[in-house]
Amino acid sequence: MALLDNEFFVTVSTETQKRIWPEHQHDVTFAAATGTLKVGYAVAFDSSVGHWKPWTDSAANGVGDIRGIVYPADITLAAANEVQGAIMLTGTVHRDDILSAESDANVDAECRANLRDRGIIVDGLDQVH
Repeated sequence: MALLDNEFFVTVSTETQKRIWPEHQHDVTFAAATGTLKVGYAVAFDSSVGHWKPWTDSAANGVGDIRGIVYPADITLAAANEVQGAIMLTGTVHRDDILSAESDANVDAECRANLRDRGIIVDGLDQVH
């Protein structure tokens, strides 16, 4: 049976959708490391090596500043090589969907203090500085 023009299909999943609305996305190079960065993971640019890395609070060389959010797909890092991955550079994200190895208090503090100036609007914060 042929499909009509007005028959639309969508992907159905039991996984909750992330509340991430990008304005600008960019393919970037991640430094060699291990693990998988899930959609919503906070990332930073390491100026000492010229590649992106997972965000770490209070780190040097820019790694202590959230500069992007992994989106639209997970990024699997490779121990021996750099890998390419897409991130959201500007846009809106809900606080509950920002992932990090850091504590919630550290993520909240970074979101309140710096992300708006970098073009990332964070919904769901209890206060903004």
